[in-house]
Amino acid sequence: MAILKKRTRNEFTQIANAAAKDKDLSWKARGILLYLMSLPDSWEIYLEEISKHSNSDGYTAFRSGIKELENLGYFKTTKKHENGKLVWVHEVTDEKNYFRLSTSDFQQLNFNNRKSPTINKDQQKKTNKEIEHKESVALFISYLNEKSGKKYNPETKSYIQAVNKQLKNGYTVEQMKSVVDLKAKEWLNTDMAKHLNPITLLRESNFDRYLNEVPSNRPKRVSNPDMKKPKQEDFEDEYGFFDGEAFVKAQQEYKRAVNS
Repeated sequence: MAILKKRTRNEFTQIANAAAKDKDLSWKARGILLYLMSLPDSWEIYLEEISKHSNSDGYTAFRSGIKELENLGYFKTTKKHENGKLVWVHEVTDEKNYFRLSTSDFQQLNFNNRKSPTINKDQQKKTNKEIEHKESVALFISYLNEKSGKKYNPETKSYIQAVNKQLKNGYTVEQMKSVVDLKAKEWLNTDMAKHLNPITLLRESNFDRYLNEVPSNRPKRVSNPDMKKPKQEDFEDEYGFFDGEAFVKAQQEYKRAVNS
């Protein structure tokens, strides 16, 4: 769901002369601005649907116009979660630079020359992977602490290495949790309780064997351990447009990888 928030100085549907005559905006962008300003405040909208309200321009042309408005501070899109659902909030104004980035940010983006910033995709992929693995370590250690009554630190290097090793081997956090459940049930309140620690449970010589002991839980390895389960929000562009065809294809590829 996406909601339009207008930032206007009065209650009437009108547009400032400065915006209408802004030479930095194409005629297309000015038309889109006028259309958005004509909608009621807090109106529930879908940009891909609005793009169909023109018989001549499609979503690609509409999106480029929205991008113009965004770059000049007339338009802003943010994402937030409400009641467990992802909501896109679109804000529009007839005041130039209202939503514009700070001067230092625009200098970094080389805004005056309309050049896109250079993005190191390999570095971004590595960063995203590190964040994901850090979250996995925290989830596992937190679960182990809950079941064992201990206070293991998720920032401990050896624990991080142990979890990441099993993730690299194609196992999941849920499988690691299932080993914790099994061994907590067997070892708590016995002399073996001291072995309810990340190193012992995830040691390569132990983990696969422990996992095979879990009832109806034969280890299933993912052929591509870097592949994440597709989420709908990953297939929405920055304005909330959902690419359903790509999402379905990604789901199919993920299922094939998991079941291989």
